[in-house]
Amino acid sequence: MQEFHKTNASQSKNEAEFEEIYTNENAFILPNFEKILQDYFNYFAQLPSACLKGIESMEKHSINSISIFDPEILHKVLLDAFDGIKEVFFEEPGKWENLQKKYLDDLDKLFQTTLDQCNGKNTSPVIAPEKNDRRFKDNDWEKNPIFNYIKQAYLLHSKYLQNVISDTNVSEASKRKLVFYLKGILDALSPTNFAFTNPVVIRESLKRKGDNLVEGYQKFIKDQTENGGAFRLPSLDKLNAFKVGKNLAITPGEVIFENEIFQLICFYPQTPTQWQKPLLIVPPWINKYYIFDLRKQNSFIQWNLQNGRSVFVISWVNPDPSYAELSLSDYILKGIDKAIDYIRTSTNNEKINVLGFCVGGVALTSLLAYYSQRRIEKVDCATLLATPIDFNHLNELSIFVCEDQIKILDKHLKTYGVLAGDSMVKMFSSMRANDLIWSNYINHYLLAKETEPLDFLYWNSDTTHLPAKMHLEYLKKFFLGNAFIEKKGFQINKVNIDISKIEIPTFIMAAKSDHIVPWQAAFAATGQLKNTYFVLSASGHVAGVINHPSQNKYCYWINPESKPQSAADWLKGAVENSGSWWLEWEKWMKNKQGPKVEPYQINQKHIIEPAPGRYATQLAPKL
Repeated sequence: MQEFHKTNASQSKNEAEFEEIYTNENAFILPNFEKILQDYFNYFAQLPSACLKGIESMEKHSINSISIFDPEILHKVLLDAFDGIKEVFFEEPGKWENLQKKYLDDLDKLFQTTLDQCNGKNTSPVIAPEKNDRRFKDNDWEKNPIFNYIKQAYLLHSKYLQNVISDTNVSEASKRKLVFYLKGILDALSPTNFAFTNPVVIRESLKRKGDNLVEGYQKFIKDQTENGGAFRLPSLDKLNAFKVGKNLAITPGEVIFENEIFQLICFYPQTPTQWQKPLLIVPPWINKYYIFDLRKQNSFIQWNLQNGRSVFVISWVNPDPSYAELSLSDYILKGIDKAIDYIRTSTNNEKINVLGFCVGGVALTSLLAYYSQRRIEKVDCATLLATPIDFNHLNELSIFVCEDQIKILDKHLKTYGVLAGDSMVKMFSSMRANDLIWSNYINHYLLAKETEPLDFLYWNSDTTHLPAKMHLEYLKKFFLGNAFIEKKGFQINKVNIDISKIEIPTFIMAAKSDHIVPWQAAFAATGQLKNTYFVLSASGHVAGVINHPSQNKYCYWINPESKPQSAADWLKGAVENSGSWWLEWEKWMKNKQGPKVEPYQINQKHIIEPAPGRYATQLAPKL
């Protein structure tokens, strides 16, 4: 080992650490060896119980939830793949020969470059990770020839299998599912996820004399027996550091109205005067409203109050099976429309301003179209944040929504009345497994790192159930029917919704790295609504939206030219601006809020309870 390092002129810091560890004869002396063996014995003694708990958790999960890896669909997709591969193999053998030749040539080239690197020569990679792949950022994945070989061999194997799928003669829908399932398997088999093929874990294990592996295994056992079982995402054990109303959602406010669907929360401006027109925020009903009010340093609500706005927020109920027959129209009319009317009456305003996020934005857009078609004037301007308009652009998310999946879901929901909220969390996490699952697995179980609790992770895990009728209607009308673009299929009070009739000024915001609502899906609003202003933020679905200007993070793009015909054309002409899109929105809102007036006073008789209210603090009902 010493001779190898002496021949390598470009010795990295990490290699030096390895050399020191490997050449220090005392490095492998484990203190309290007897205790460590006893710990392992104790943990292995708990393994049968942990496995049983895990199985119980899986059974419970399969009853109360629904998996994106449904056996029926997976079986069908695999049969299609087998037939497609067999067809190509017999009818187009040249394709296989070319694929295999390229694959074997690359492996041979990799072996040669590894030998050259071992001899101290400068080499170029045969294959490199994608730019957004953060798994192999440690220097040893490049500088150490052994780990470099492991990394590139893994990438070559993955590429070969993905090419096999790409050349398979199956339907596009089946092919997309195959690619997703294969990616999930390959992500799980990444060398970064195994203690003896991850240089970071090896260094930490040598440094800590193996204590990190002992502690990690202990955490794994605890997770399977105490913290939610086999489907629980790692690193969420510290989320008990948060409590809604104590250190999350703490902006002072009052619940002034409630019905069976929502509570309406009023927040008062923190300025001597306020803008005349209040703002109503419509959050998604998949999670709680306090994504807009996590903590002081990133609260969108508090920032608006500091800028002189009176803010009202819908806080959706967390439904149990008794809500099974609640429809999407109920959420729109008994929810958003009712809130708008109550605010107009309470503040003596004919029109107010509204803002919707994600699926809340979809419902809000539907209501605005209904208003326009009925010539109802209740809203002066609207803001849509990461709101899908063209559902054909939802990419990976659309993989989970097909006729077969909806049939299975329909059967499930008829039995249980609601879709368990954690189903959505697991689905979204699986779309970015390396970032949201496996990185946590490595930190939690292999490195035994003490991670800081994150407020948005708590919000993400604080789920709400989805009523059966409403959820199925949403999937059928929008995911399958693409109702906004096709302008048919979804009705409110027998009015066929046509969003091209919306004429009020509308601010459209999307996030460039959003994996849930790709920005092109939101950009489609500019070609449908009559009066839009589009802004593209950096980062993803949550971090891109919740980006307080004081953080000085990220950037955003605007295009000062007239409306481009496509998202790609818009981006080509876009101008980058540093900081938060909130500042651009503030400029856009300036002339749409009326004059400054005395702050509104809500009749004390209408106050039900302090914010955040019961609906926000209620945990998802047990199913």
